[in-house]
Amino acid sequence: MRKIKSKLFDLVLRKRLNKLGPVRPISELKREQVNRILVVSSTALGDTVLSLPAIRSTRSIFPGAEITWLLKKSYLELFRVVECVDDFIPYHGGYRKLKSLYQRVSSKSFDLCLIFHDSDPCPGGVAYLAGVPFILRSGLRDDQLAPYLSGRVTYVDDHHAIEQRLDVLRTIVGGGASFVNNLYLEVKVESQKEWSSRLHEFCEESGTKKYIGFQTLAAKKYCVWPKEKFIALGKRLIRQCSDVVLVLLGARGEKRYCQDIADGIASKKRVINLAGKYKVSELPAILKNFDLLVTNDTGPLHVAVAVGTPTVSLFVPSRIEHTGPNQDLHKHKVIRKVPPCNPCVRKYCDSPWCMNLISVDEVFDVINSGFHRCW
Repeated sequence: MRKIKSKLFDLVLRKRLNKLGPVRPISELKREQVNRILVVSSTALGDTVLSLPAIRSTRSIFPGAEITWLLKKSYLELFRVVECVDDFIPYHGGYRKLKSLYQRVSSKSFDLCLIFHDSDPCPGGVAYLAGVPFILRSGLRDDQLAPYLSGRVTYVDDHHAIEQRLDVLRTIVGGGASFVNNLYLEVKVESQKEWSSRLHEFCEESGTKKYIGFQTLAAKKYCVWPKEKFIALGKRLIRQCSDVVLVLLGARGEKRYCQDIADGIASKKRVINLAGKYKVSELPAILKNFDLLVTNDTGPLHVAVAVGTPTVSLFVPSRIEHTGPNQDLHKHKVIRKVPPCNPCVRKYCDSPWCMNLISVDEVFDVINSGFHRCW
């Protein structure tokens, strides 16, 4: 069904292109005439967090413009705290609720659309159909959307994901422009305190505690450190650090997986399985209460960086140069191994075993080394 909808959508786009022609080239853009901007970052949590510097930089370039953010519906509440955004349009993914999306975009009469990250042609195509005169998109490596764009933003493979998004803005202001590229998410004091109290309620141990979070799964299977290694690390931390409480993070569908890890660690009083017990909008406040997060390369890693929580992150097939921590490096330690397969096919791998290359000893030694100020 998705393929059918994709073909129909492409047909509509081509008919519109034949009738009205392409959007205007970026060389014709007059910044002082831009009053309404649609920014798009509509994919996974981590990708969306990594778009924050570009969205904030959009405000610095267009200080008087109204900025509307098209993002995944499930993350809308999490990002409402982003102060430079005036309005939001929820994205349901793929070609679902396409008519509603078109109506929302059309009603705004946008002057400019900046696509910082998407995974299908739908957001850009809708912007074109809605008559947005200037459209730019990050990281175009094929020509599928090229006829509907105002210019090609060069894909630079060795740029960090944050910089790849900022490259969209450099197309407007000049390639030599520099921007603040730090991640930042505001955490309300009351939310942090509420979760501090809840963590104390979940924990059966009294006294001063250090909370270490475990992000045991990832959106991409090939990024997952094995369950058995999280169990072994948890046992060792519990045994050797008397004030440590472990908190397992995860979505509702990951509750069983996290419970297996909790059962394997076998320390009921000092392990909290939080999977399925919080909303994604509460994740920043939860992470703010952690002394450390041990994590795969996945969304909560970037949220932790954005709220200032120290991390130990695990990288083998994914690239630290592309998605690793990019700020406050004294707080963030990356354990990386060279991928054993060349080429590494990542998401097309049928048996992603390479995360096994990272040992429990390595992770424990980093945590116990005093690298992080919290120890």
